[in-house]
Amino acid sequence: MKRRNFLAASIAATVAPSVFAQTKASKPTPATLPRYQVLFRADGRRYVYRIPGLLTVGNTVLVVANQQQSKTQSDHSVVAGVLRRSINGGRTFQPMQTIATPEPGFSISCGSLIADETTGRIFCWGGRGPHLGVSAAYAVTHAKEIEAKGRYHHYTFSDDNGKTWSPRNVYKVRNATGQQVGPVAHGIQIQRGPHKGRLVYPARTHVGYVPGLAKYSHNCTIISDDHGLTWRFGGLTQAGTGEGSIVELSDGRLWMTSRNEYRRGARCFDWSFDGGETFPVGGIDKRLPCPGCHAGVARYKNMILHCGVAGPGRTHLVVRVSYDDCKTWPVSKVIWAGHAAYADIGVLANGTVLVLYESGKATAYEEIRLARFSVKWLEAK
Repeated sequence: MKRRNFLAASIAATVAPSVFAQTKASKPTPATLPRYQVLFRADGRRYVYRIPGLLTVGNTVLVVANQQQSKTQSDHSVVAGVLRRSINGGRTFQPMQTIATPEPGFSISCGSLIADETTGRIFCWGGRGPHLGVSAAYAVTHAKEIEAKGRYHHYTFSDDNGKTWSPRNVYKVRNATGQQVGPVAHGIQIQRGPHKGRLVYPARTHVGYVPGLAKYSHNCTIISDDHGLTWRFGGLTQAGTGEGSIVELSDGRLWMTSRNEYRRGARCFDWSFDGGETFPVGGIDKRLPCPGCHAGVARYKNMILHCGVAGPGRTHLVVRVSYDDCKTWPVSKVIWAGHAAYADIGVLANGTVLVLYESGKATAYEEIRLARFSVKWLEAK
């Protein structure tokens, strides 16, 4: 506990300049500028597309989203989990396919991807629940109540790089108090150390059955040590966290970046030294703004790339780079200056960075775009 408090205090004491002061000007040529494409677009009357997820496997790029009813745009009005697939590194994408649909009277989500490099199997986790017109946060704080009405988590898998998918498999992972826990973003497979090969998802739970999100909300992990045959509950992060993303650092530690549910304006972080079993060290990093939104994180060689909105509000999507395992973030660039919200990030083996994010002119929920650019452009002065 002393180690957690000391590090949290040292990080919190570091007051960073604004995102715009950190963003470095560059003069890219037209050939090196980011390329943008819209992968999902709201039709204005029937559906919107929310909560994007991204996974890169070799030269294959998978992007997923939840198709929601336009009238409500509730977290529990999703009518399908949809996916688009690229086999050329994100240059072009195949038509949209539906990979999960709910039974009448229920809603569905399907957006947390993970790849097992040993078996070649790709998993996509999600959840099913009743149409209640409530938020995802409510579902976390009232997990037992909603489970009694038919909520469960599930996964589907693909053995051909996302071309075809299995039927849904119901799988209930529970925390110490018996509540169901489900992934919230793409997962990782540990690449080094004693836990090499382990599959780890960032997830979200609620400790104690007491309403009130921030005080009792924790991110956590869901772990598999047998290539996805079985899954179990892992470790809890600090209180007041939600919607996390996870990455492996150079020495095998795991680092989770989390939405700050206390709304203190900066993101929370937690470190694990045992493959996601526990998170004994955590704090708040004021260099990573958090206007109440999800953010993505990925590793490329000696770099950790973090993408999220910097504000004010849900605007200005920024990608930041760390070269010292998330201690400092010396490089940052604005990828989208307008309305933006949830985002995910991945990197191809050739150094092509892919950022998938919600965006629009009037609101952040008009379309889901993909930005594609090189690491060299990101690092350019």
